[in-house]
Amino acid sequence: FSQFHFDILKDNVVPYLLSKQNLSDETDLRIWSAGCSTGEEVFSILIALFEYFGDKYKDITCGVLATDISSSALTKTRLGEYDTSKVAKGVLSRLENYIELKGNGIFQFSEKIRREITSRNFNLNSRIYPFKQKFHVIFCRNVLLYFNRESRERTQKKLVSVLDCGGFIFIGDAEKLDFENFGLRKIGNGIFQKPDNF
Repeated sequence: FSQFHFDILKDNVVPYLLSKQNLSDETDLRIWSAGCSTGEEVFSILIALFEYFGDKYKDITCGVLATDISSSALTKTRLGEYDTSKVAKGVLSRLENYIELKGNGIFQFSEKIRREITSRNFNLNSRIYPFKQKFHVIFCRNVLLYFNRESRERTQKKLVSVLDCGGFIFIGDAEKLDFENFGLRKIGNGIFQKPDNF
């Protein structure tokens, strides 16, 4: 539950995307956590969205698509239970409006957060990415570094293909992936944007 990328999402990316949609009543944000593992990233995204929108969150179309190749990881994501000892105190206090303490050092994200997740098994090496609409934001952090070069480049190209113009991809801080080779602009550490005129 680290904060840097999620603060950027809340403070910069979401306002930019909303400005593109002209703050209409039909706000629609499509966000994908690709290779979500056990869900910490998914909940961090949702907390950032809830903090930004507040009570207005219920009036928008949003939520997060969480995908992983591991069924057990997705089960953990859907359950939303984590150990308090693995969360920094400052972060835990930030979560307190969204969690319920279960005892024995375990907390669970509330149902109002968990219902905003759509979870699916998906292999990023799949030949076809079967999404009907493009995403405004894709998180794919610390996943592609496990791929060989050929698979990594092929996957990067497909990720760019399902990203909406003006949209953003977040990768791990330590990953040395050159999304600029695929037409994206680097706008921060581990953050790339697809040009509006792509």
